[in-house]
Amino acid sequence: MKPTHFLFILLLILSPILLKAQDVTTFLLEGKIGKASIVMELKINGTDVWGQYYYKRFKKSIPLEGKYIDDVTIELTYEHWDSQETFSLKEIDFESEYIYTGTWKNQDRQTPLPVRLKIITDISKIPVLNAYVKHAPLSNYDFSRLANIQLHQDSIQKLNTEFSITWLSDSISGFSSFRINKNNSATGIDSINYFLEELQFNELLSYLDCEGSEYTNTMERLYIRGHVLSFALSNSYECGGAHPDYGTAGFTFNMDTGKQMLLTDFLYFGKTEADYPSGDSYKLGDEIMGPNIVTLLTKLYPQEMRKPVDEDEPCDYSTADVWDYTSWFLTKEGLYLYPYFYRAARCCDGAEFSTIPYKTLVKYKNPKVAIPMKW
Repeated sequence: MKPTHFLFILLLILSPILLKAQDVTTFLLEGKIGKASIVMELKINGTDVWGQYYYKRFKKSIPLEGKYIDDVTIELTYEHWDSQETFSLKEIDFESEYIYTGTWKNQDRQTPLPVRLKIITDISKIPVLNAYVKHAPLSNYDFSRLANIQLHQDSIQKLNTEFSITWLSDSISGFSSFRINKNNSATGIDSINYFLEELQFNELLSYLDCEGSEYTNTMERLYIRGHVLSFALSNSYECGGAHPDYGTAGFTFNMDTGKQMLLTDFLYFGKTEADYPSGDSYKLGDEIMGPNIVTLLTKLYPQEMRKPVDEDEPCDYSTADVWDYTSWFLTKEGLYLYPYFYRAARCCDGAEFSTIPYKTLVKYKNPKVAIPMKW
């Protein structure tokens, strides 16, 4: 088959998909519900309409679903638990200042409030008060939410004789994150601070997108050993699902390179590349890491790792699958492993005992990875 024939057939196959994608039109609008200032994102595909909006004062996102009920009128609704609200918007001439006008009401309001919205044609005119939005790949909607958020310095903390950090927080979520203060002896600090900036704003977006009553996050267990930085991020949230949830993620960086380190840098159970399938995450977790971690922890903590006598006891740390994709971070005592259980046994998460001391850990380090710290 000639290349031109192949491309023609490929275009025939893909054209319905491409046309459907092109049918979606996205608008970013700003205006008021009564006296309250809002920004709304609308996506339109035929008669289907969906989107989200936020009050400029609070910035928490409220999802919307709806449709055209006639040629110029859109009805949008939001329902969550006992809350319900409805927009009825009329599309008017695009030449006028406001392109949608209408009303908003919720279950507590007898008299609807007026709504007036106009399109935001150029987001670059939105004042920017933080560096993150200037380089982050954000949608116009998220750009508008984050642009005028400022980070404020909370405190400066000295971690050891070589390194100090500055804690920064925003005035909306209350989440506090740190940045490493410049140090000429560690050349990867700029890269790590870039990651920390991105992490902080991603956590802020998660807070703003949470529909429920709770989203809290805490950076803790901050520790530097040599030129290796490690910390944990803990979350607790109730964002509209059937149950609240929580979890802890660990992050460890080589401060000389700025690169995030892997658990396999510290716990290398393979003897050859064939024994250690780093490209196969399923095999690596289920067949290599989980079983070997159980064996190692059983040697260190035989009492805590013994299989429960009572079959109804959920905290069975001898099961490999609670360790195969474990979170981890470094502490003063050694490398801490955070086991994860199924939802009904989440009380077993985060065992207190599961730290591998450095004197043991040094036997398992990956010989091909340079780790700039003393063991």
